[in-house]
Amino acid sequence: MVKVLMISGSLPPRVCGVGDNAFRLAAALSEAGMNVEILTTTGPVPDDSLGVDIHASVRNWNLLRLSEAMREIRAIRPDIVHLQYPTAEYKAGLLPQALVLSRVPLVVTIHEASYVHILRRISLYPFLILADRVVATTRFEADFLVGLYPSVRKKLSVVSIGSSIPAGPVLVRDRNTIMYFGLIAPRKGIEEFLELADLAGEAGKPWTFRIVGALSSRWREYAQELHKDALSLSVEWHLNLSAEEVAKHLASVGAVYLPFPDGASLRRSSLIAALVNSSPIITTRGGSTPSDLVDGENVLFANSPEVALKKIQRLVSDAELSRRLSCGAAEYGKRFSWSQIAEQYIDLYGYVLSTRKRGRP
Repeated sequence: MVKVLMISGSLPPRVCGVGDNAFRLAAALSEAGMNVEILTTTGPVPDDSLGVDIHASVRNWNLLRLSEAMREIRAIRPDIVHLQYPTAEYKAGLLPQALVLSRVPLVVTIHEASYVHILRRISLYPFLILADRVVATTRFEADFLVGLYPSVRKKLSVVSIGSSIPAGPVLVRDRNTIMYFGLIAPRKGIEEFLELADLAGEAGKPWTFRIVGALSSRWREYAQELHKDALSLSVEWHLNLSAEEVAKHLASVGAVYLPFPDGASLRRSSLIAALVNSSPIITTRGGSTPSDLVDGENVLFANSPEVALKKIQRLVSDAELSRRLSCGAAEYGKRFSWSQIAEQYIDLYGYVLSTRKRGRP
C-alpha cells in the first residue's frame, strides 16, 4: 500500500483554512484505503485523528530545523510527500521550500498565489521548478502559476478544495436572518457586512444579522473593536463553533452575505460551505469568479453593501427566487465531495510514482 505523508504547518484546532483542508483530505484518503500520516507543528492537534497518525514534531519552519524535518521524514518512510502551502504556522520560514531537496516524490498544493505579496510569490519558485507535481485549487490560480513559470504547465493539475463544513440538516429558513461566515480577520469582508447591517437598520428593515466565524488569538483585539462598533446594530456573534453547529446556521438562515474584497472564487472555503449547505448567497464578483456562478441561478452578485441591501430585499420578498438559489447552490456544491477529491489525488499520486519509476521528473 502506498504511504502518503501529508505536511501542513497548521491543523485543527488552530484556525487556518489550509490546515483544515489538509486534515480533511488526509481523513478522506485514509477512508479510501490509503496509508496516510501527517507531519505538523508542535502543539495542539485534533481530538479525533479520524484514523490518521499525526506527528506534531516540527518546532518551527525555518531552515535551522531542516535536518530534524528530514530525519522525521526518513523515519516515516513515505512513498510520496504531499505539502500544503501556505499555512499560518509556516510564517516566513523557508523549510517547506527546502523539502524539494528530499529524494521522496513531492506533490505541492499551492492554495493561493495571485493575491499574495511579491515575496510570497518569489518563494513559490522552488516548488514550481523542482516539485514532481504542483496542484492549484482553481483554474484561475493555475493560470496565474503558469504566468509565473510557464514550464510548470506540464506538471500542473487543478483539484478543488472541499467543504470544511458538512451538509447540515434540512431546516425551515428564517428569511429575515442574514449571515456572514468565515475567519474573523481583516480584509475578509466583515466591515462590509456590518455596513449592510447599519444600512438595513437605517431603512427600518426587520432583519437580524448573524456573524458565525472562527477567531484566532492573533485577531482578538480586532474582533473586540468590531464588536464594540456594532453594539448599536442588530448583530449576533457566534464564534469558534463546531462544524456541525455552523452547518445548522447555514441551513437555517435566509441568506449568506459574503462580500469578498477580491470577489468570489472557489479557493474560498466559506463560499464552498455555503454552497454545500444550499444557502441563498449574496456575494461579490471579481476577476477570479468562475463563470458558472450565475447571478439569479446559484448566487446573487452585489459589489457593495448598498446593492446587497436591494438584493436581499428582493430575496426576502420572493420565495421562488430563494428556492431557486438554494437549489442552484446545492447542485453546484455536489462537486466538493471529499471522496471525489480524494480519488483525484489518489490518481495523481499514482501518476507521480509511475513517472518516477520511468525516470522522468
